[in-house]
Formats: sequence, C-alpha cells, structure tokens
Amino acid sequence: NSIGNVYSGKEEYQMALGMYEKSLQIGQQCWPALHPEIIEAHKNIGTSYCSLQIYEKAVISCEKALQLALQCLPSTHPDLAQAYQSVGQV
Repeated sequence: NSIGNVYSGKEEYQMALGMYEKSLQIGQQCWPALHPEIIEAHKNIGTSYCSLQIYEKAVISCEKALQLALQCLPSTHPDLAQAYQSVGQV
C-alpha cells in the first residue's frame, strides 16, 4: 500500500492501482478476509479507479471496503467513517 500511496501522490494513478492490486493479492494470502489491510487495499483501489474516472469499478471497490469494515469494526470506529466517505466521494 505504501508504494501505491507514493504513486498516487505523484498523480500516477495507473501505477498506484497496480501496486494496490498487488498489495491486495498478497494480503489475501497472508491475512484473514477482515484484516484492516485488506479493507484499506480495497479502499485504495477504489480511490485509484475514481482518479482514473473509472467510476463503476471505483464504486464496487469502495463498497467492498465498506462491507468488510461493517463486519469487523465498531460503529464508532474512524476507519468505518472513512469507508463511508470513500463511497460517497465516488
């Protein structure tokens, strides 16, 4: 995720997307499905799609992050609020 964040900061969204997808792929092999890094990867993928103006895929990824966050985070957790915000920004 960190390398993807660097690319995103440089507005190289296609490269960021590739890093986030790779991060998700590796994370899914290492962590349980409801791990915060998995949720973050989905959110970052959605944000990258949004920056690339691929809104249908952006919504799908951001909603996936929100669904996972709803399953594992308390209703007052700031990461849950961030997941809602990501969906809303698409």
